Amino acid sequence: EEPLLNLCKSLDQGKDFMSMNNLAYLDDGKVVCNPLNPPLDFNKLPFPDYDIFEEKSLYRPMMGKIYRTVAIELHRGCPYTCTYCNSSSNNMLYMGATGKPFFRKSTMQKFKEEMAYMCKKHNPEFIYFISDTFLMMTEKEFDEFCEIYSDYKIPFWGNTRAETVSRRRVEKLEEINCARLNVGIEHGNEQFRRDALKRNVSNEVLINAVKIIGN
Repeated sequence: EEPLLNLCKSLDQGKDFMSMNNLAYLDDGKVVCNPLNPPLDFNKLPFPDYDIFEEKSLYRPMMGKIYRTVAIELHRGCPYTCTYCNSSSNNMLYMGATGKPFFRKSTMQKFKEEMAYMCKKHNPEFIYFISDTFLMMTEKEFDEFCEIYSDYKIPFWGNTRAETVSRRRVEKLEEINCARLNVGIEHGNEQFRRDALKRNVSNEVLINAVKIIGN
């Protein structure tokens, strides 16, 4: 967000932007990549402004129905190292260039404030949590999340990994009206997942997680 804002300001003011950090461009057919800034603290970003879109753009299909839906970002990136995903490459890129990981979490205080704002402003019927791995939380963070969300109990969904699923967590999510929890498998062959995809999770863990969610 920050580099894009700076680029727009430079274009608007007619200033030179070719040396701006985070910018890549072609110079006489050659790719030039400027240095990276450290990843920004996205807890300091303003809440998304849905007013710039048409009112009807808030409506999304989910499980056979149409809901007035807003998205809330709990995490940015992912700490896992799957070879097919851009998040793992971003982690390596940023660590190498800036010494900082790309993966970041929202604070529970920021989440609390954003939920209050979004619900008052847009009156959503459904919440989509934007997270590569929704349940990538400590038990303390998870309990805080559930406590905050219990004041709303709006149906919601998110994507997570089998390793983050437990019966305790699924039962608490059910209490606060979790409507759907997606778990990626990616490939049915355990060896291929481990060796080629670097997704080191056993069939047993995957099956157990799906059974817990399904029951």
